[in-house]
Amino acid sequence: MLTEKFTFKLDLKKLDLSRVFNGANGAQYLDFEAVPTTASKYGDSHFIVQRQTKEERLAKAQRLPICGSVKPPYQPAGTTHQSAAPSRPSAPASDRSPPRQPAPPAGPPDDINF
Repeated sequence: MLTEKFTFKLDLKKLDLSRVFNGANGAQYLDFEAVPTTASKYGDSHFIVQRQTKEERLAKAQRLPICGSVKPPYQPAGTTHQSAAPSRPSAPASDRSPPRQPAPPAGPPDDINF
């Protein structure tokens, strides 16, 4: 389970509200995509665009404008964000238990006393 929290910002003035669609129980939705980026001068990991329809994607229509950004959880300077499962902090060497030894092979012992 991921425990990291990402923050999102959307510019509501850039949304195409004609793309709102109805869901179950009267809910209304807009589809978005978060596209990875490494070119952000503000520390964002992704930019957000409204999702194209299947027909638009097949016709290779121009993407809708960027309407927001995603900022990853705090990262100390000099580190990069990884989207995979979060790693656990390493325990100090004094707190680590020794590595486990492999189990002996199953089968009869080499030395049988009768």
